[in-house]
Amino acid sequence: MSFDLNSRFRFHLILTTVLAFGTIASASATETISLRERVDGQRVVRTSCTMTAEGLYFLDPPIDPKSTKPEKVQPETLKVQANTKLIVLDRWNLSESADGPNSGVLIARRLVEFAQADIGGQVRPAANQIRKQRRRFLTDMQDEMVRNGSLDGPITRQELEAITTPGDGITLWTLLPKQEIALGETYKIDQLGAKSLTLFDTIAVNSLEAKIETIDSARVQIRVRGEVRGAVLGAEGKMTIQGTIGFDRDAGLVDSLTINRDESRRPGSVEAGLEIHSKLEVKREVVKKPVPELTDEVVENWPKFIENKHLSIEWQEPSGLFVIDHARDWHVTWTDTQESVLKRVDKGGTVIAQCNLKRGPTVAAGRHQDPAQFRDDVRTALGTQYKRVFGEGELDRLEGQGYGYKLAVEGLIQELPVVWYYYLMSSPMGVQYLGTITTTLSESRDAAKSGLSLVETLRWSSQPLKPTESAK
Repeated sequence: MSFDLNSRFRFHLILTTVLAFGTIASASATETISLRERVDGQRVVRTSCTMTAEGLYFLDPPIDPKSTKPEKVQPETLKVQANTKLIVLDRWNLSESADGPNSGVLIARRLVEFAQADIGGQVRPAANQIRKQRRRFLTDMQDEMVRNGSLDGPITRQELEAITTPGDGITLWTLLPKQEIALGETYKIDQLGAKSLTLFDTIAVNSLEAKIETIDSARVQIRVRGEVRGAVLGAEGKMTIQGTIGFDRDAGLVDSLTINRDESRRPGSVEAGLEIHSKLEVKREVVKKPVPELTDEVVENWPKFIENKHLSIEWQEPSGLFVIDHARDWHVTWTDTQESVLKRVDKGGTVIAQCNLKRGPTVAAGRHQDPAQFRDDVRTALGTQYKRVFGEGELDRLEGQGYGYKLAVEGLIQELPVVWYYYLMSSPMGVQYLGTITTTLSESRDAAKSGLSLVETLRWSSQPLKPTESAK
């Protein structure tokens, strides 16, 4: 018998409700016990995750298209060190959507107390910390991966990375045995558990195994070890894992997780290659005192489930000239004060769209390039690739946000039907940026795949960064 992900959540919850809440006596060598996380919508659980990591990032050198001989060139390597800390307060709930894939799914109403990722070594140092104005999240699992939806507006990619950790509290129940088990017995950790510990979005091979090491009236300790092979956005890798899981029997809670991880990964379209050793420590406890931000009166006004608007990413141009919002499958692959490139990648790591944003010539305040000249420039640049214009017009812009013009063109690249969306964006002060989104005709027609209008979200800043503050 098999279950889809949502059915497994419901199955897990049904099992949880039939457990006795009292203290469970010590198990003998032959006695079997059931380990389930207790879902209690009235309690708040604090989860603290810390991770240290060190190793190498590496990038494959570009391939010379004119070369006919295989070149044995070593990839560029950069030493990297990282320290992350995430502390969250979770209050569980079942999604109340009437039907569809979100119906009855376990959701955490989450308050972030602290989230920071410090990165150093030979890479550019960074201290990614979440803003105080972005503390409320809804957290669930979709397609077997954790989603953190911000209720306080778009977050940056750096903030998303700061709140994303292996061993997220909403996934720890997946590390427990699905059947009753006795002291000394082993069980397989399934794909959900493997994704929780590795953050691989696809799993090819999973040899993770857990063993019940100790049982007493209060606690169970479990040892886990094994190897997982999988990928992140198409970048293939493997990870060896060993560590321990602690289960509080009175609380019905995985209250500790300590694992060592050794990961190697090849570079992907938006992911760097790496050789990294990391140590993850997770501590959890039931909060005894009321949390004002998570009381019944407060959370009853929260959304019931995650919507697309809660998953938006905010990206700021390096000079601070403007901000755009985009879906999470867009990734910045190059940026400087003159040009930036974002690529949209599917779950297999294939680039399905690209957005280029390039600084244009500055004009007088309140002015912009003539749209007719802009159209002529586009047609000239495309040459024989041009087929037809199928849409154009001025964009509706908020007061104080200058001028915007969009041109939609259909054409061919090596016989492949392609769509280009060209944008002319001019600030009230005459700063101009030219945007180009390139995608296939089939992608542009797929109504289920939104997210191609990111340039239209452009918001000019009233206070650009000073030159010394700009990203290099």
